[in-house]
Amino acid sequence: MSFLKSGNTPVTAPSPTPSNASQNSSKRKRPADTLPTRPPVMEPKVFSQPADTGTGTNIGTQIRFAIDKLKEKGTPMSFDDILNYLSCQSASDDQKRAIRRILQRSPSVLFKKEGFSGKGSYEYKSKYGIKNADQLRAYLQKQTHAMGLSVAGLSDGWTKARSEIERLENQHELLVTRTKKKDETIPKMVWQDDPSLHSRIDHQFKEIWYSTPLPPNPDDLRKALDAAGIKPTSEPPKTKSNIIKKDKKKVVRSGGRQTNTHMKGILRDYSHKRK
Repeated sequence: MSFLKSGNTPVTAPSPTPSNASQNSSKRKRPADTLPTRPPVMEPKVFSQPADTGTGTNIGTQIRFAIDKLKEKGTPMSFDDILNYLSCQSASDDQKRAIRRILQRSPSVLFKKEGFSGKGSYEYKSKYGIKNADQLRAYLQKQTHAMGLSVAGLSDGWTKARSEIERLENQHELLVTRTKKKDETIPKMVWQDDPSLHSRIDHQFKEIWYSTPLPPNPDDLRKALDAAGIKPTSEPPKTKSNIIKKDKKKVVRSGGRQTNTHMKGILRDYSHKRK
C-alpha cells in the first residue's frame, strides 16, 4: 500500500512479517536434488542362442527315409549305402554318428555286426520276419497254438504277400478268411492247411446238390424230413418221461440190537405202534 506525502511522492509501506504457516510450508518443501531416487531398472540380459539349423528335424526325416528304403528293398544294406541313398556323404561326423546310433537302436531295424567288411549291415525288421512262402510254411509248422497270422503283419516287409497267399490257398496249403470292402474281398487272417485232407467232389454231385430246391418255410422242411424218417438237427432232444415211483412201505426190522435188557419186564414195549 502506498501513501502520499508532501511533494506527491509515493511512499511504499513496509511488507508485513511472514506468518508461521508460510514458514512451515517452506520448511516442508525439499529441493529437487534432495528427493530420493528410484533404483535403476535392470534390463534382462540376453544370452547368445545357437543358430537354428534344423539338424534334429533333418535327422528324423532321414531316419524315416532310411527305414522305408530298407523295407522296400528287403535285403541288408551297409551304412555307406544308406548315406548314399540319403545324399549325406558330405554330412558332418556328428550327424553321421547320430544317424548310425538311431538306426542301430530302432526297433524296426535289425543290425548285424558281421558282413560288409566288418562295418555291419542294416535290415528291416518286420513283425513276423517272413519274406517268402517257404518261411511262411516253416513258421506255421512250428506254431504250438491255433492262432492265425494277420495278412497285414505278413505284408509288412513282404511286398508279395498277397499274391503268394492266394497261390498257397489255391494249392490248399493255407486257410484264408476275408473281409468284404465294396466290390473286393481282402484277405485278413491265414492258417495252415493240409492238401492231403482236401477231397475232390464230383461235378455231377455238385449239380444235384445245388439243383435241389429248399422249401422257403423252415417248418415245411422239418415236416419233409420227418416224413422221410430223418431227424432234423434243429429238433430239441426228447426229455425223459417221468417214472412214477410207487410208495414203498417202510419195513420195520425187528432184529436190531436191544438195549436196557436188564430192565426187561419193567419197561413196556411200544414197537407195535411204529408207523
